[in-house]
Amino acid sequence: MFHTLGDRISLKYHFLFCGKEMLSRGAAWKRIYDPIHGFIPLTRLEVGILDSCYLQRLRRIKQLGPADYVYPSATHTRFAHSLGTMLLAGKIAMLTGLNDFEVKSVRLTGLLHDIGHMPFSHSIELVKHEKLGLAIIENYLADALGDHAEIVAKILSGEHRLSPIISSEIDADRIDYLVRDSYFTGLRYGLVDADRLVESLVLVEKAGRYGLAVREDAQAAVESLLIGRFQMFRRLYYHRTVGGFEAILSRFYEESVKEGAMPPPDEVLKGGGWCAFDDYSLVAEMRKLARENSYIGELARLFLTRRPLKLVVEAKLYLSGVSEKKHSFIVKLWRRGALLDELESLSNVPREWIFIHVPKMKLVKGDAPLFVIRDDGELVELDKLGEGILPRLYNLGYSPIRVYTKKEYAGELRRAVENIRGG
Repeated sequence: MFHTLGDRISLKYHFLFCGKEMLSRGAAWKRIYDPIHGFIPLTRLEVGILDSCYLQRLRRIKQLGPADYVYPSATHTRFAHSLGTMLLAGKIAMLTGLNDFEVKSVRLTGLLHDIGHMPFSHSIELVKHEKLGLAIIENYLADALGDHAEIVAKILSGEHRLSPIISSEIDADRIDYLVRDSYFTGLRYGLVDADRLVESLVLVEKAGRYGLAVREDAQAAVESLLIGRFQMFRRLYYHRTVGGFEAILSRFYEESVKEGAMPPPDEVLKGGGWCAFDDYSLVAEMRKLARENSYIGELARLFLTRRPLKLVVEAKLYLSGVSEKKHSFIVKLWRRGALLDELESLSNVPREWIFIHVPKMKLVKGDAPLFVIRDDGELVELDKLGEGILPRLYNLGYSPIRVYTKKEYAGELRRAVENIRGG
């Protein structure tokens, strides 16, 4: 059962005033001050989970990986983002009319949603962080979560009706990281009206599919988020220099695992070393290997001394599957898994110095529908509106396929790209 608009307005103020009253009476076990949301109240159970080494580890995982090589103040952490997501997820859940147990479960899910991230966040995501996070919850945190463990796992896996609150096109996770990343990078694109968005979201069901919906009168706030999201991906998450350093980090870790210098993530998890597997430990390994006259040693030196790779070519892969015509040959070869072989065969560039990078972070998630509630109550999926700016923004998604190399090989690799185009 979902609340009416009048009920939701009442709930909004009940939430705000009761939340303040709860803090003043000391009912919250603890509160943490956040520069984005102000004081974040925590229950005793949430504090217990937060104090575990699995959450504390996120203090040592930068939210934006190597983005501080481009935006120097982008040093905020997954820990702070997890707290913000928890707060927003709880607000959405309460305003939607969920019961107390469900609200607590959704808050815990928001707190734990990034617990499986590897060092430098998406940069070396050999295994999806969602899968690793579920394994951590099942093997190490289930007892602490108690009755909430099963529902938290189902929400995170996308198998629960409440999953869209955490993972959809406009969710607690996305709202928090857009606002937070804008604040810490100085980019203004993601500074959306988070309160307005949270207040306008409703959990709905249509034809057996659950998703979040916004009312027609909140379209301006949604448009602002979608425009900001697109610009943030262009200027930050898909920044070419950031992508080059992500490619170095990914290759360094992959090669280190192959050579036995570092264990793969599943072994780290099974061996009980996950809490120490963070940005600090990866950099420490880099510093050690940087002394060696080897391939991974040179990769380490490139990263530690901030020597970026050279971007040779970029092709955009759009949602519709149609690439930009200028570099469509790159997309075709990449889809066939033949791009690396073709570049190597047409150049004198060593295979190990050709980097093909596609960002792990996606502009459009596509895992839950986003609805608009028309004035007559009809639910329409956003991409099926067929009118206005919203469906166009929603579908304006792409992932860049990029080819990088070292500075001294850039000219040779560009000639290879031209030869492929000419062929």
